[in-house]
Amino acid sequence: MADHSVVLHLGAHKTATTYLQRLFFKNRQLLESDLGFGYVPMFRLRADVTTRLDRADSQPERSQMVEALRGYGVGLASDGRRVLLSDENLIGDCAEIMRSGKLYPRVLTRLRRLRELLGQEPREIWFAVRAYDHFLASAYVEANRHAKEFLSWDATAARVDLSRRRWPQVLADVRTVFPGARVRVWAFEQFVADDRSVIRHLIGEGAARLVYIEEAVRASSSADAMRVAELLSQTLGPAAAASVFAELDALLPKSATRLGFSPWSDDDKAAFRRLYEADLQQLGQAGGLELISVADQVAAPRPTAAI
Repeated sequence: MADHSVVLHLGAHKTATTYLQRLFFKNRQLLESDLGFGYVPMFRLRADVTTRLDRADSQPERSQMVEALRGYGVGLASDGRRVLLSDENLIGDCAEIMRSGKLYPRVLTRLRRLRELLGQEPREIWFAVRAYDHFLASAYVEANRHAKEFLSWDATAARVDLSRRRWPQVLADVRTVFPGARVRVWAFEQFVADDRSVIRHLIGEGAARLVYIEEAVRASSSADAMRVAELLSQTLGPAAAASVFAELDALLPKSATRLGFSPWSDDDKAAFRRLYEADLQQLGQAGGLELISVADQVAAPRPTAAI
């Protein structure tokens, strides 16, 4: 009898991870009964494991996390069914990126702790990447949604450094920790254009039987909301701006007539796009990685709610 095989969906942030988690949760009975996936709800995984990874050196904490994972079925004898664990915060959070200026600076540390807790190598790892101009702007917004003090864009942008650490380096870290896992990567832009094709690549033809989600998923903030928050931060202070950020999001939502937050110049965008195109090509040629649906992945994304 084989062990439960683990499938890790690690993100990245702002690549429709919440949409996928809601889709998996909505279809969890079908996934379990017919498609061979035992899906662990993200809110359970985050509470039981993700938020406690930094305390994994504590034996009581470690024991509780291992017990939770066993409760999900990880490591228990079975007929080879898969346990799907999906939480982008397993590799870090948007605040870390914005404060350090580097993409997921603690991937190695966090995933090494996770591997010890799992007690086995994942069967598969799923990871989505996104064009740097869109990703960094969305990650900045997301960091501010959870910040106690508003992060100024000028100060944040000055820290951004993609010269040594981009998607290939992040995924190389993932491969370092899990060298035997099948790592499947896709571009967010391709997911926006054809989400069901990407999902079919991941879970098989059974994807056609899923009940898909029609309701909108929270979009990124508008340029107007970010501009007002920045002004409030300058006049009333970062803490005051952070305290009303959610209300600004609601009052000034991104829409057909209100542009999303996009702080980069045209030259910046072009430079980021060249890096991204080169990095997708590198990922497609990297050993141990499977890049799903390479063709047309870097075309300009169409409007979507799943951001």
